[in-house]
Amino acid sequence: MSSAWWPTWFAPDLRLPFREQLAVHWRANLLMLRSPAAVLGFCGWSLLPLVPLLAAAFAAGWISGEPRGRADASGWTLTLLAVLVYLVLQHLAFVRAIERTYLPFVRLALVARGRPVCLACGQPLHAEGVRCPECGGSR
Repeated sequence: MSSAWWPTWFAPDLRLPFREQLAVHWRANLLMLRSPAAVLGFCGWSLLPLVPLLAAAFAAGWISGEPRGRADASGWTLTLLAVLVYLVLQHLAFVRAIERTYLPFVRLALVARGRPVCLACGQPLHAEGVRCPECGGSR
């Protein structure tokens, strides 16, 4: 259902018009905002890459005010490399945050709009109360 770089919101055979996709995401956002645990989880996953970036900044002396190296081209190269690594890690953490905390609300919003889907994997179900052919879950 998802890739490493960006989650797949809907199963390929679930074709939604653009306006309905917007309505589903609007409702999913409102549902998620009503869940403090989901919001905190999303923020936690999203901010996780800051930990190694801050550790590297402290180790290099950027935070403590005591530079441990010279301010030459190698310092700028290290800074640029740290920022690039952070951006990749941030994107991957954001995708994980979406998968873990937001996609369940997208599935709930789909069900609320009359589109029966498996709440576990997002596979469209063709009838109410049927077991999912993909994961064995039910709606």
